[in-house]
Parts: sequence; C-alpha cells; structure tokens
Amino acid sequence: LCIVIAIQSYWALPFFTYAKTNIQALQDSAINRDITATTIENEAKHNTFFNTLRYYASWLDTKEDNQTYTFPYRNWYKESFLASLLSFLPLILVVLSFPVLIKRGRRYLLLLPLSAGIGVFFIKGINPPLGFFYSFLQDNFAVFSQVFRWQSSKMWPLMATTLPVLATFGSIFIFRYLKTKLATS
Repeated sequence: LCIVIAIQSYWALPFFTYAKTNIQALQDSAINRDITATTIENEAKHNTFFNTLRYYASWLDTKEDNQTYTFPYRNWYKESFLASLLSFLPLILVVLSFPVLIKRGRRYLLLLPLSAGIGVFFIKGINPPLGFFYSFLQDNFAVFSQVFRWQSSKMWPLMATTLPVLATFGSIFIFRYLKTKLATS
C-alpha cells in the first residue's frame, strides 16, 4: 500500500495543491471536456465488476493508429472461452492465498486483499455492486469527480502491486496441496 501511495504521489500532491483553488477552471478546461466524456463512457462500459476481476478494461480497445489495436491478442482475450477461464486465474490464486496467510500467521498481509478490493471498487466505478456510492462521490465532491473521472488510471497500480504477492501465496497453497496428495498416494 505504501508503494502505491508513493507511486501515486507524483500526480496527487501537485494536483491537490492546485485543485484547492482551481477546481472550477480544471473542470471547464478544454482538455477535461475532451477527455472526460469518452473516458467516462468507456470506463462505465468496460469496467464492470467481473471485467475488473479478470483485468479486462477499456484500454483493451485502444488503437494505436485508429486501425491497429494496441493489444494484439485483444480478440482472443475478449472472445475465447479459454481466455475467459484463464483470466480468472489471478483471482483464484488470490483467494487461495488466504489459508496460507492465516496459517503462517501473516494476518497483516490480509491488508493486501483489502486494498485490492478497494482498487476493484474504484476501478468498476459506477457499475454494480455499490455503484450508487461511487456516483454519490462523483456528484457531490468536485475534487473526487476530477481525480477519478478516469479512475482506472489511478487504481490499477493498487491491483498490480498486490496481485504478485497474493498470487505467490496462492501458488504455495496449490503446491502444498499437491505435495500432500502425492505423498499420501
């Protein structure tokens, strides 16, 4: 979590200092008007709860030259049943990490799935579940709506830093389970 906060401070500290007095100017700026409408539309369309869990985001449809997708295997990832199954592997490994963390007495590392859960909540934005809460924050707090108009750009690092650690513990769970099964047979 500290790593994510440190990474995010490059934009957050200057922005919050500037935004204290200039939030209306930021919201009225040409860049904000151009980026915000399409960004919010794409984030709402693609960043659903299940898409977020499988790391499918609006960026998947980004084109480099208005013709070629940035991600060459985009169609396979979006349309293949096998890709859909494989895309949930990180989530499965995260869930399997819980018994290992608890058994090893590393309960403090359970903060990682909590922070990943917060990341999922913010990345999915206005989409269910609890999208109404996100909408409330957007509608009632100008700084929130300015910062999180493109929420995934701020929150994917939270997910990306927790996943490798938790997936490692999930892998340990699988290896120990297989070792036990092989030893008893």
